[in-house]
Amino acid sequence: MVKNAGKIVLGLALGAGILVAAGWLMDVKPKELVAAIDRAAIWSVPASIGALFVLFALGALRWNGSLRPILRHTFWQGYWAMLISYPVNAILPAKGGDLFRVNVMAVRTGVARATILGGEILDKAM
Repeated sequence: MVKNAGKIVLGLALGAGILVAAGWLMDVKPKELVAAIDRAAIWSVPASIGALFVLFALGALRWNGSLRPILRHTFWQGYWAMLISYPVNAILPAKGGDLFRVNVMAVRTGVARATILGGEILDKAM
């Protein structure tokens, strides 16, 4: 049994709800959506997903590099923080996902949030 099954189900339900709400707000017609998906080249889906994860990795490398002087962490800690902050940025206004990423790194590394926030501000300034 998965330890976090409830969180996984909640996350999937929330994501599905956001998709349905966005489709309704943008007046997406289900038949047109299905037709567009049928016309798409099948190879484009895994290629797009792969490109997305490469983009996250490049962003994590940049962010890890800018935090390296103040924070000793692994690439995967930065990658995870980057990965989960992008969807939060899509929902919260004013780059709320970046503040979320600072909080995730503070919890995972035990370093003060203010220290990581300073690194985030310098990263944005560069």
